[in-house]
Amino acid sequence: MAISSKNRGDASEIDRICRQSIQKYLDLKGIPYKYDDRNFIRLRDHDSLVIDIRSTSKKPYETFYWNSQGVGGNLYNFIKYYEGVEKSRDIMKILRNMSPELAHAKKHYSPIVHYDPKRWQGVADHRQVTNYLVNQRKLDPNLVGALFKANLIRQLPNGNAYFVWRDTKGKEIGGDQQGTVIDHQHFGKRGTLKMIGKGSEPKAGFSFQKQNADNPSEFKKLYVFESPVDALSHFNMNHNTKENMRYLSLNGAGSKLKTVDQFMLERGDVGEVHLCLDTDEAGAKGVLKYVRDHQTKGDVHDRLVNYLTHSIADSPEKPQFIAEAKSEYSSFNRINDKYTRVFVDVPAAGNKDWNEALQKGEMKIQSMTPMEYVDRLKEKLGPKQFKEMVKEVKQGNLAGKPKTKTQAKPAPTQIKARAR
Repeated sequence: MAISSKNRGDASEIDRICRQSIQKYLDLKGIPYKYDDRNFIRLRDHDSLVIDIRSTSKKPYETFYWNSQGVGGNLYNFIKYYEGVEKSRDIMKILRNMSPELAHAKKHYSPIVHYDPKRWQGVADHRQVTNYLVNQRKLDPNLVGALFKANLIRQLPNGNAYFVWRDTKGKEIGGDQQGTVIDHQHFGKRGTLKMIGKGSEPKAGFSFQKQNADNPSEFKKLYVFESPVDALSHFNMNHNTKENMRYLSLNGAGSKLKTVDQFMLERGDVGEVHLCLDTDEAGAKGVLKYVRDHQTKGDVHDRLVNYLTHSIADSPEKPQFIAEAKSEYSSFNRINDKYTRVFVDVPAAGNKDWNEALQKGEMKIQSMTPMEYVDRLKEKLGPKQFKEMVKEVKQGNLAGKPKTKTQAKPAPTQIKARAR
């Protein structure tokens, strides 16, 4: 929710206004929609835009997700992205003017759905998923076979892939469903269905580990990705390394970063966290959010946060603290009170994501400190656009800018690191 706190009223009142009924707004504006079932409605002019009209104790307001654009949120975000209203004050004016009528919206109370593995049982014949992962996504067939054998992936009756989430005891606690049939009409540029199994643990994700038989107990590095396929692609690119590595998929970027802390808390300390998010705008925002949220002690960190949060302007001491941060940067993990080194990894060829790099056979990986990443991002975007991105991260707007009918979607913000 991108709202300045300057004289905008009490935070709880702002939340109430921004979380009013999206369905009622559609009715008042005459925007046509259809019911998927009693809990979900879908716009007729953009059928990849789905609104969850349920209210639960964990989600006491209606939300939307626009699959083809990768954005979602409450009514405030709906007006911003669907209606194309950019300025916060204009959105708040609309919401306040319509608030008396929106207040009459019917609440759709729904009990919390608990995850049930029986809803996601696989079939014995998994040739469709294997064909998709091996021939379209170019994953190693031996890796895919091992995943099926370990019951970390299944083929659902509808032919889609299901990546299983497990806790430290091996209990199934959620999963990702990944479509295997290309359908750009329904799923936009991405072309396939992507969704989380209902009731999945919110701070969890698909994970696996690469273990060296000579040193099976030491896991010092955690690699974090936006999707299971990206994590597996990175694994393919590193299968010859002898290091023990843990892989975690967030099924998202900036909005799912708390999953990293929970994962580390449950599985013990790691020496390094490698953020391997996409090189587009949403991925860049995810990195900026992680840098801001995971605070270290010491002058270098304090000045870095000031650099990211406030003036963004050059200062006499900037070269010194950038040099210090480049040589050594540690993020402070507030969950377990341990210092953990953080790096940002990107495909060396500047690909949008790891699977694109794998498909093109571009296997080189480059790693940088967060400060180096921030410096290159600012150089790529320019000071004005970089400052706007930092502002959006502070305000909680972590999505990339959606594509509209009248404006082409901006090219991915690709960050290339110099060889270390």
